[in-house]
Amino acid sequence: MFDVIREYKAYLEQSCRYPREMIVNYLGNLPLILDQLQVNSVEELDAEKVSRAWREFRWQKTEDGIEMPEETERGYLAALKEFLRYLEDRGYVSQKGMADIIQVNPPRPPVINGLRPFEQEALRKYLVFNVQNDARRRETALIFLLMHTGCSLSQALALRVHRDGVIYTEPPRTRSGDFEVESTGQLLVNFRTLEGETVRIPLNEQTVHFLNFYLENRHCRSAILFLNNARKAPLTEKSARKLIARVLKKAGLNIREGHEVEALRNSSPYAGLLKPRPVLQIYTLPAAEIGETAVASNSFTEVRGYGRRVA
Repeated sequence: MFDVIREYKAYLEQSCRYPREMIVNYLGNLPLILDQLQVNSVEELDAEKVSRAWREFRWQKTEDGIEMPEETERGYLAALKEFLRYLEDRGYVSQKGMADIIQVNPPRPPVINGLRPFEQEALRKYLVFNVQNDARRRETALIFLLMHTGCSLSQALALRVHRDGVIYTEPPRTRSGDFEVESTGQLLVNFRTLEGETVRIPLNEQTVHFLNFYLENRHCRSAILFLNNARKAPLTEKSARKLIARVLKKAGLNIREGHEVEALRNSSPYAGLLKPRPVLQIYTLPAAEIGETAVASNSFTEVRGYGRRVA
């Protein structure tokens, strides 16, 4: 069990890439988790023991009955679910689905840490030689774009190039779909955000090279940047996630399934530019609805909240 626990910290840091405060929470709850599971080795763990640990610790008595405290749900139960998923991911337990026994409200998605410099270098070295055919050149171009710009996968797959099927980088043709060349010769890519704004991000020489190497050598000419090789349609997000996960694994990066794209995005120096911002919503309510602070029934007060109504 000691070896299993020792590897857990590296799993949270390197495979899941969770922020430090989340890792501290998960590791800090390990003694309680092991005590509740009542096992001395992973071979003793089964669904019955997990169900008991889930059942007996989630409720707390109150004056009105019982409730699940938020600190228990966000602390112990979230940590228990994560630990069980780790055991399943690493093959320490033969019985699958034990992590699904633990039912908690989905937490706010954590900020996944990006690739460290030496990981980025290893990935780049792999990608340089991953250009044998259309499919390989496409995935290489896509990964370089995500890692440099920090765009989302949907933003990347929505990009368009010139109707000739290329990105022109010199005058007189200065516009190629969502790409444009400044008077200085710098190539920019324009992304549209959820707020309807356009964010312009300069592309580095390596990203431009692999984008054009893919476009100039593909068999089908289209204004769609990332094509599905089987037909003249955009590559789907599902297919893109699969190919990205496969490439990262081949490059020697062991990242948890589902975290690969965010790890690439958060490696970018522009990562924060394309993230959704909290939406400020202003609700004007009669002061009588606000409570005792109302000074007159016909006065009005602004109530401000980010993304939700505040009553």
